This record gives sequence, structure tokens and C-alpha cells, in this order.
Amino acid sequence: MTDGAAPIPLRRGAGARLLGPLLRCQWRRLAVVVVIIGVSAVATAAVPVLVERAVDAADRRDRSALLSATGWFTAVTVVGALVNGARLWLVTVVGQDALHGVRTRATRSLGSLPIADFERIRRGDVVARVTSDVDRLESAASEGVPFVVSAGVNLVAATVGLVIVSPTLALVALIVVPPMVAAARWLVTHSRGVYPRARRVNGEMIAELAETVEGADEIRAFGRAGDRRRRFRESNRLAAEASLAGMRMRMRFYAMTTMSQSTVTAVVVVVAATMALEGSVSAGVVAAAVVGVTRVFEPLAELVQYIDQIQSTRAALDRVAAVAELGRGVPDASGRWSHGGRDADVDLDDVHLADVDLDDVSFEYVSGRPVLHGLTLHLVAGSTTAIIGDTGAGKSTIARLITGLAAPTAGTVRVGGVGIAVLSPLDRRRLVVTVLQEGFCVDGTVADNVRLADPAASDVAVVDALRHSGGDWWRRLPDGLDTRVGTGGHSLSDGERQLLALARVVLLDPRVVVLDEATSLLDPDTEAEVAAALERIFADRTVVIIAHRRATAARCSRVVHLAAGRVIADGPPAIVLASDHPVTG
Repeated sequence: MTDGAAPIPLRRGAGARLLGPLLRCQWRRLAVVVVIIGVSAVATAAVPVLVERAVDAADRRDRSALLSATGWFTAVTVVGALVNGARLWLVTVVGQDALHGVRTRATRSLGSLPIADFERIRRGDVVARVTSDVDRLESAASEGVPFVVSAGVNLVAATVGLVIVSPTLALVALIVVPPMVAAARWLVTHSRGVYPRARRVNGEMIAELAETVEGADEIRAFGRAGDRRRRFRESNRLAAEASLAGMRMRMRFYAMTTMSQSTVTAVVVVVAATMALEGSVSAGVVAAAVVGVTRVFEPLAELVQYIDQIQSTRAALDRVAAVAELGRGVPDASGRWSHGGRDADVDLDDVHLADVDLDDVSFEYVSGRPVLHGLTLHLVAGSTTAIIGDTGAGKSTIARLITGLAAPTAGTVRVGGVGIAVLSPLDRRRLVVTVLQEGFCVDGTVADNVRLADPAASDVAVVDALRHSGGDWWRRLPDGLDTRVGTGGHSLSDGERQLLALARVVLLDPRVVVLDEATSLLDPDTEAEVAAALERIFADRTVVIIAHRRATAARCSRVVHLAAGRVIADGPPAIVLASDHPVTG
């Protein structure tokens, strides 16, 4: 794990808390599954009985009884196949719906996590959990769970059928249960340590790979490719060792169960044959016993196999559930837990949403190392305020607090008199939007990227937003609005990516806008053009600009100069920028 990154905590019962509500809302489907299971059990239990009748009818030369038994056997087999197929389908549907809910809740949890908490988590670990571990759940939902249910039903029903045919032979067959149970308990006990470790080290390997790919350019630039290869080789070795430990455990388990099944099958055949020679049972009973034992051990072998997968799936579910519960908090470096804000029902139409107030606000990313010290600011509706100061002065922290991406350690942040912490994430975005230094782009068209703000926006609205954010630059692209920008917007310049980000703000039409160094990547002419457009668009809104350039700050109606988390100058640009405190970034 990288230095300073907090592990995502595993809470007891997290998997059950995540899956329980998702399954309860599908009670109708589950009720149908129960009915189908009953029909399937009857069909499975009838097979050995019908085999017995068919063989005995043939032995007596009773053609009518033989045809009747054969007909019933065919009907039961067809019905069994149909209901088994229906059961597998329904269980798979339930599993896939539950998996969809798991993904949704994990994504929602990540999206609602305060940025200060999110930055304490190793990104690669999150990637591993929502990819590798979710893949494990996907396999369980589509294959594991349906077949476990099928094998369990078939095992019980086949055992009942064998008891009906011959209680004695059924009792002999059940001799296999104690050693199988012992083997299963051994596997469960040992897998509690093996599988969680295997999922963890596999996740760390994926995390190393993801971080290496993400930072490939910088790693090469500093000549650290060899170090990253060594780190990945070590994490890969640990993952391989964990996988081999699981394989050794499974091989021992399979050896125990296979030996038990083979031995008991041979004993049942010998006992049945002996009983037939003594005349205590008919040939039909012997044939039915052989069929019954086979039908008992086949699902038993499947269950034994899936016990192993269930343990691996449980470990994966706990890791994904931990992501879904991240909104409850993330430990900081001292082990203290922080928590996100709560949602409140606020009628936004009844709130004056232009003023922004920071009242005696303090903030710490790491406990004991304050970034802001009792800061108080009142930003008037319709004003444009520049926040300037040295790197580390707290400029970007103020932007995060205003937008609700971080919660103050002490004090209150209010928008229009309403505490930003009590608003839901959706309401916050309706009120306050931030534009960061590097414009984010998805792999789609120019129009797709503008519509990140409003997926339902028309082409006319998209064009209008682009025009207001910086002219008609997009018309010069090969396909205009339909030009694909590539992964991360690599086909666009830094300035064009930033203009796309500004167009999203125009389209969303928020009450408060925070530009966090949003124009620092633009050339002076383009920056001046964008600033003029912003001045027209946001004249009736509160605008906060994290400024690095003196020219940017000079265009604002107010300048706040920070140093070490405190205000050292506040007033009109002509006064603040002429003070003895230099404007630096």
C-alpha cells in the first residue's frame, strides 16, 4: 500500500447488509423460485422410483406396467428439465439484479464521498475492488449461485427418492455425509484466511498496475520504470503465492471428498448386489439404488466444488461491500474517522442562492496539520472574488469547501443561508459548480462531453453553451460537434479541454461558480476572451476564481489574499494587488 493511503475497512456483516435489501425487494421472483424448487424436487425424487418399477415390470414381462413406468419416466424427465431451466433462469435474473444494485451502491458511495476522504484512499485499490472483485461476483451471479441452488435441490430430492426405494441402501449411502461434512468444515475454516488474503494481494497487484499505467509518462520522465517493475514483480509474486496456497488447499479438499464418494459408491453397489442375491430386494431396487446413488453424489460433488467458490465470492463481496459503505467514513492518518454530510429536504426555490458565507472555518487534511485557521468570508451575490496566495495557502481548499467536496473541521459553510453540508450531492451541483485546472473529458464526441452537465440537452443548447464559453473554436474541428476527443481528450489542446469544461458550467446554469485555476492553462489572449464571456454569463451569480495571474485577479471586483490559511489582505484589486504581498501561485 502506498504511504499515507488508508486501507478501506472491512466491517462485520457488510456483505449481508448490502445484499439483504436487494434480495428482499425481489420477493415475488424468489417465491416463484420456491414453487419451482418444489416441483423440481418431486420430479427428481420420482426418478429412482420409476426406474425400479420399469426394471421390475421388465423382469415380470409386464408390458403394460413397463410402458406406464417408461411414459411416466419420460414425462418426469421433461418436466424436470423444464423447471430446472426456469429455476436457473430466475435465479440468474435475481442474481444479476442484485449485482446491478451492488455496483450502483458502490458507485453512489464513491460519488458521495467527501474529497478529503477520497484522497486518503488508494485509487488502485478501489479500481481492483470494482473490477476484479465485481468480476468474481458476476461469475457467482451467472454461474455459481444458480448451480448451487440446483445442486442443493437435486441432492435433497435424490436422497428422498433413494429412501423411498430402499431405506437400507439410503442409510448406507448417507455414510458419506460425516466425512463430507468434516471436509467441508476443514475447507471453510482454512479458507477464512486464504481467500481474503488472496483477494487482498490480487487487488494490490491490480492497484500497482493501474497506478503504473496512469502515471506512465511521469514514471518514464523521472527514470523510475525499473522501480515500478520491481514493485509490480513483488506484488505479482505475492498474488501468485496466495493463489497457489488456495490451490493446495483445494487439492487436499477434493482428494478427501473424491475418496469418500468413491468408497461409499462401491459399498452401496456391493450391499445392493448382496441383498439381491439373498432375495431381499428385487433387480429393480438394485438398478434404482445405483441410479439413486449416482443422482445423490453428482449434486453432492457440485456442492463440494462450489463451497470453494462460495468462500472466494464471500471474500469478494465483503471487499465490494466495504466500498459501498465508504460514505460512513474513512480513517485519517491518526485513525480518526471522518464522515460525509447528511441529506436534507430543502426547497431550493425558497432559498436565496447567491450569497456564500464561511463562518470561522478551519480545515485539516491530516489531523494536527491545519490548512485553514478560523477563516471568515462573506461573498456577496453577484460579486466576482479572486482568491490569491502562495501554493499551500488554502486557495483550493476554500473551493472544495464551497462546493461541498470537503467538510470543514470546524465552522460552517453556507450558501444562501443554508449549510452546504445538509444538501444532497444533486442539490449541491444545482447550486455550486467548480471547474478545475485540467478539463476532464470522456472518450466521446465534443457534444457528449458538454452533455456531461445535462444528458438531455439539445444540440442548440450545446452549441449555445460552447459559444458563450469561448466562441466558435469547435467549428474548426474535423467533425464539429461530432468530433471524437479521444481518451482523456488527448486530441484537443489544453485550452480546448478547458473551454469544454466551461461550456458544461454554462449548460448546467448554477447559482455559484468556482473556477479553481480554470484558466491557468490558457494563453493570455484566450484567457481574456473566456474571462469576458464569463463576466457576461455570471453577472448575477457569485463567482469565485482561484487566480494565479495578476491579470486574472485584476478583472475581479474583489481580491482575497491568503497566506498559511489566513486572510492577510481583502479588498478591491487596486488596493490588494498594490500591497507589499506579492501574488504568487
